[in-house]
This record gives sequence, C-alpha cells and structure tokens, in this order.
Amino acid sequence: MKTIQLSLQIADDITSIDQLEQYIDHLGQQIKRQLFTNMLTQLRQSKSQSDSTPSTCPSCKKTETIAWGNRPRVLKTVFGQVHFHLPRQKCQPCQHTFSLSMPGLELSGNNITSELRKIAILCGSSWSFRQAANLLLQLTGLELSFSHIRWLCANEARIVNVQDQAEYDQVEWEALAETTEALVESVADQPQPARIEPAHHSADNDSPFSPTYIGIDGTFINAQPANRFLQAKAAIIFTNQRMTVSQGRNVLLNKRYVGSCLSVSELSRETIFLY
Repeated sequence: MKTIQLSLQIADDITSIDQLEQYIDHLGQQIKRQLFTNMLTQLRQSKSQSDSTPSTCPSCKKTETIAWGNRPRVLKTVFGQVHFHLPRQKCQPCQHTFSLSMPGLELSGNNITSELRKIAILCGSSWSFRQAANLLLQLTGLELSFSHIRWLCANEARIVNVQDQAEYDQVEWEALAETTEALVESVADQPQPARIEPAHHSADNDSPFSPTYIGIDGTFINAQPANRFLQAKAAIIFTNQRMTVSQGRNVLLNKRYVGSCLSVSELSRETIFLY
C-alpha cells in the first residue's frame, strides 16, 4: 500500500459553483492521467523485476535480446489521453525490434481502454454519433471522432450477434428436442380412436393400418419486456390418407395443425386434443 500526497494550487478567479465544478473536474482529470502514467510505469517495472524469464523474439523465437529504447504511446481513457512509453527489445540474431508484452498490460493493437469503449458504445446507441462525440468531449475532455464511435458500435453489434446466434441455436435445439420427446410420449399413451375412412382415396391407402406422422418446429422470439427468448411452437399431425387431384399432386385428407407460445405441456395437450 502506497500513500501519495498532493499539493494543489487553486485559481483565485472562481466566483460561482459552476466554475468551481468545471475547474475541479478538469483538475481531477489531470491528476488521474498523471497517476495512471506513474502507476503504469511502476507496475511495468515491478513485473519486469519479478519476471526472470528472458524475452522471446516473436519473429525467430530466440531469447538473445537486448534493451532497445522506448516507444511513445498514447492511450485514450475515461479521463483523457495518457502518454507513456513502452520499453522495446532487439533480437541480436535476426535484428527484429519489438515491444515487451506483459500479461494484463497488453494493448493488443488498441489505443482505447475497455471502460471508455463501453461509455462510447452507450453514448453512440443513445444519441447520434456526432452528439455522442460531443458528449464524450464534455465528459472526459477526449476527442473521439463520430466515425470511431460508429465503428465501435458496429463492431460490438457483430460480436453480440454472433453470441446471440450461438446461444439461440443451442437453446432452440434443446427446446425442440424436449418438445418432440414430450409430444411423442403423450400421443403414444393415448388410445387410438376409430377412424372413418374417406370414400375416395388412392390405392396405396387400402391397408387398415395407417401410420400417424407428427411434424414439429419452432422459433424463438426476442421478448423485449421480459428480456428473454419466447419460443413459438407449431405441430402438424397427419396420416397417409390422400387423394390424387392431378398428375403428381396429392392432398392429405387427414391433417391437423396446432400452434402455441405456451409451455411444452400445453402444446402437448392441444396436440392430443386434435389427435
């Protein structure tokens, strides 16, 4: 645990609460940026001292490296831009230069923190991208272009779409399997009622035993008020009794449909009632 004492000089020309609020907010952002830079430097130094493993060149995978200066970087945070330096290494065998990578401190090619990304996406989804850029400038003192905010929102939308689709497919197949199992068991347990055969049907249906077919399908509807997926289910029950209406065209004579957004048991009861 470290204790840091700060000595601040306050301007004398502050005459209102609004001016005081703006001044303290601006001063607080400066202090946060300075603290971030100093603590990040100390954190990197402590990790470098505790890690005795030699640096590995990402090009040739050899460990014969030497220190090779620093690289200036700019990181955009929720309290503005932070300037710092990344130590670099040079591989003696292949002469390749690279920045040191430390677990938890990688930038991964990005110059924007995850917290600022969240705020930018929230602003971009609430207002127009230009208004979101102006609002971020007022809140953080950071200039983030409206096109950058638009790119962040579009990239997040693609990530969420992939995650939702994967979750949707998994839940859909599990629910359909459960629905099919419940319907098959419920229909199989019911006594078979007597059937009145149609007067005109094809020669393929002369057998007194006619199999019964069940088709089940469903889809998920995103129920916004409940913040969950609502499953819409549909089932069809039919036999092989058919009538030829023209060459290559048949009409099923004994078929029933049922659809429901209720539970599997409720759909089973409705299906059994039609059966």
